[in-house]
Amino acid sequence: MPGRTGNWGLWHAADPTELHAVISSLPVWRWMDVTVHALSDHPVDPGPRA
Repeated sequence: MPGRTGNWGLWHAADPTELHAVISSLPVWRWMDVTVHALSDHPVDPGPRA
C-alpha cells in the first residue's frame, strides 16, 4: 500500500504461545501491527530433519 512501510516474515514456532513470546520480545513490538497467517504442512513434505 503506498505510503506505508511493511514487512513479511516467515517464522516457525511450536505453538501460538511460543510465536507470541518471540514476536513480542522484538524491540519495536510496541509499534507493530501484526497479522499471523498459519500455514499447513505440505503433503510431500518429508518432515523435520534429524
